[in-house]
Amino acid sequence: MKPGNDQAIFTVECSHSFYFSCIANSVKHGNYLCPICRCKWKEIPPMSSFSTDTTINNAGRTRVSLLEDQPTVSLPLPEPIHFSDDEPLPNITVDHTSSPSTIHSERIVLRAFSEFPIVAASEAVSRFVVLVGVRALPLADDARHRERAPIDLVTVLDVSGNMAGSKLAHLKQAVCFVIDNLGPSGRLAIVTFSLGAQRNFPLQRMREQGRREAAQAINSISANSGTNIVEGLKKGVRVLEERREMNPVASIVLLSDGRDTYNGDNANQHHSPRNRRSSNATSGPKYLNLLPSSICPRNSEALAADQLPTFHVHTFGFGLDHDSSAMHAISDASGGTFSIIEIVGTVQDVFSMCIGSLRSVVAQKLKLTVRSASRGVNFLNKESEV
Repeated sequence: MKPGNDQAIFTVECSHSFYFSCIANSVKHGNYLCPICRCKWKEIPPMSSFSTDTTINNAGRTRVSLLEDQPTVSLPLPEPIHFSDDEPLPNITVDHTSSPSTIHSERIVLRAFSEFPIVAASEAVSRFVVLVGVRALPLADDARHRERAPIDLVTVLDVSGNMAGSKLAHLKQAVCFVIDNLGPSGRLAIVTFSLGAQRNFPLQRMREQGRREAAQAINSISANSGTNIVEGLKKGVRVLEERREMNPVASIVLLSDGRDTYNGDNANQHHSPRNRRSSNATSGPKYLNLLPSSICPRNSEALAADQLPTFHVHTFGFGLDHDSSAMHAISDASGGTFSIIEIVGTVQDVFSMCIGSLRSVVAQKLKLTVRSASRGVNFLNKESEV
């Protein structure tokens, strides 16, 4: 709250500002929705903080006097103990006569290129290189008019103090873009973290009502102090692990503009900003072992040699002060991607590319079986690289 042009100006958490005299009557009647973006306000000034003195100043405007040291009224959103409140998926008729391999073979093209086209029967080749290419078929001309792969997407967003201002405003705009383009079968959940973590919006389908409520949730977030990436990821994983129903594709999007100040390497640097860059930038953070095994399989007690992460985490380093080492390590451990957003205004473009690639998934956990077409040829050892 601050005075301006002889009137009190009230700036709410969605970053919109109003003359108090214009907004007071609406708030008094219980309307806590922003007239511009329609987000629901969680923090409003108590009416007792202002005198209703209607003294007219020289400019002919009503003057509102502020009463100091009045607390802000907080309206926190309740969070359930278990995140099994996801919206049910639509009923889809599945053709059980078609096997997954048949479905995938119609959408995927395999091509093999061998180092030697022919090997004589009398010879033995110790190292025989074969390059196998896997490519999805091009989308049909009418693909944009058809429903794409439905996704369960959890956005884990940094709302620490450094995100205040234009960063938070562009982030909200980018998430609203995701909301509008996820599709009616896609589901979205919103998790934010600063000092701790909070699930701001449950996993809901992005139909008309879901889009409206998700937009209200994202527009109502505000920046706070602290950066706790570990708690944000733990809560994001819980949303996917505790859901009742599952879409074919499930991913987590993590965006942060700083370093985790509560776990691992940077925990003892929380009160010393000068030392924030002293950690080794070439290795991952020590707090990686605090992450759930569903995004960091090496943390599993019963670790299998071929165990893959359950959920991919696509990380975004926002601005020039993000922890690129941590963002890269998290994405690498989970099988996701890492992107750097240096220019604040490009966050929507980067988000759109990520969502577009997720919605273009045609197969998951694809396995290739290699065998010889000639009798008497055996593979003694197989080494593979991707």
